[in-house]
Amino acid sequence: MNAVAKQFDGLNHRIVVPRSIPPLVTQRLLVMDFIDGIPITKMKDQAKFQNLSEATKRLAARQILSKVSEAYGRMILLDGLFQADGHPGNILVMKGGRIGLIDYGQSKKLPDRYRLPFAKMVLALEKKDDAEICGALDRLGVETTGKVDDQKIKARIAWGMFDTEGTVNPFDPNSPIKQVSVENFPSDLFFVLRVSQLLRGLANGMNIKDFSAAKQWSPFAKSAIKELEAGRGASGTLRGGADLEGGADLEDFVAFLPIDGYYEIGEHP
Repeated sequence: MNAVAKQFDGLNHRIVVPRSIPPLVTQRLLVMDFIDGIPITKMKDQAKFQNLSEATKRLAARQILSKVSEAYGRMILLDGLFQADGHPGNILVMKGGRIGLIDYGQSKKLPDRYRLPFAKMVLALEKKDDAEICGALDRLGVETTGKVDDQKIKARIAWGMFDTEGTVNPFDPNSPIKQVSVENFPSDLFFVLRVSQLLRGLANGMNIKDFSAAKQWSPFAKSAIKELEAGRGASGTLRGGADLEGGADLEDFVAFLPIDGYYEIGEHP
């Protein structure tokens, strides 16, 4: 938790992560900062929010989503250590529009051997380049079968996994997942997928269809690529080794896809 909080030094006017209070911490007791905020799922029930105009509600929703997305983008791409229990109950809206992220009992360190190709995936998604997206998906170790030679379909699979713009419904008869099957998904990427689907669910619940996490994350991705490629040894191997084995099956993957969104923040326009 403290290591994650350190990533946001200087950003507390937007994003807040609690820190432990060392003099009060024991082997059996963890004492931390109190984050005073409203769970994001309860924002729509607040009288102050209900009294806003519809235009202001939409603007507030977009700003909240942007800050949550920024927080996860910074964690995953710039450091690799992130809060991995991604669900709306762990997101608080604080005074001044700040975002508080709580509950670090489940955190994840994304190995550099995945952080670099994921950063390249983010840039490919931001560019909407099907060929680059497919190449990035292969480098991440995501194995697919079916119409794998159809770059457009395969790119749509990757977009559904790792970006937030638009909607995804794996049960739609025309869904790309009906034509291209995910046979292997590296376990190290599962919590990244969970974050992407958290953000997609929030965006859907807020009725924000045009928000792209990949677009927002592209500066972080460029910084990560610069750092990691500079850190390659003579062998070209990144820290954390080069083993890309270990994955999960399609049912596990589909379980991470939100269908109806997580919550509504105000009335839809």
